[in-house]
Amino acid sequence: MIQRFVLAALAPELRRVMEAADARPEADFNGCRVYVGSFGGGLLGCGVIGMGIAQAAWSMGVLFSKYPVREAVLIGSAGAFPGAGCRVGDLVVADSETFSEWGVCIEKGIGDTDALHVKGVNATLLFDRGLKEDLFKAAQSVANARLGPLLTVAGVTSEASLAQRRRGRFDALAENMEGYALALASRRLGIRAAEIRGISNMAGVRDLSRWNLDLAQRRCQEALLEYLKEAPCFD
Repeated sequence: MIQRFVLAALAPELRRVMEAADARPEADFNGCRVYVGSFGGGLLGCGVIGMGIAQAAWSMGVLFSKYPVREAVLIGSAGAFPGAGCRVGDLVVADSETFSEWGVCIEKGIGDTDALHVKGVNATLLFDRGLKEDLFKAAQSVANARLGPLLTVAGVTSEASLAQRRRGRFDALAENMEGYALALASRRLGIRAAEIRGISNMAGVRDLSRWNLDLAQRRCQEALLEYLKEAPCFD
C-alpha cells in the first residue's frame, strides 16, 4: 500500500527521485501521471500533477481519492523575492502557503480574504510541523536553506515592482504556483504534508540567462532523498 507520495508540477522536478526509487509508470489520470517505486524499505509514489493551482488541485483530488495517502511532499522550483535573503541554488522549506490572489484583489496580483467577510476563508495555511522541520534539516545538509512562508500565485511575477509589493504584503521567501493546493488538500483530508523548493530565479526577473532550473531542481531532489533516507516507515 502506497502511503507516501512525492509530488511535482513537472517531470524534470521528479526525475532524480524516480530514478533513485526505480519508479515505474502506474497510472495516468488525464494528465496526473503516477509512478511507483521503493525507497528506504517502503513503497514510494511519485505524482506529476501539472502546473498551476487549478491543475494541481484537480490532480491532487484525483490522486488522493485513488490512494490512501498519509504523507505527501511537494517539491519543485521557485522564484525568490527581493530582500528574502535567498539566492539561486538555495532551498526553501515552506512553513506555510498563502494564496496571493485569493479574496478581493486590492491591487494587481494581491488579494485580501478579509474583504470577503466570509467565515472560515483562509488565504494562509500551515504545513505539518514535524515534517517541515525534518525536511529543513535535510535541506541544510545539501545547500543554504531557509524555513519560512511561501506564496502561491496564479501568475508568476514579471515585474520587479510587483515582486517588491508581494514581498512587502505577504513577507514570503519565494513564489510558486501549486503549494496552496497541497496545503488545503492536506488540511481537508488529514494528510501529513510539507513542501520544499529550490530557488531557480529571482521573482520579477524574466531574463532566463540568469535562471538555473537544473541546479534548483537537483538540490531540491537531493534534499528530499536525504529526508527519505531517515523517514520512518508507516505501519
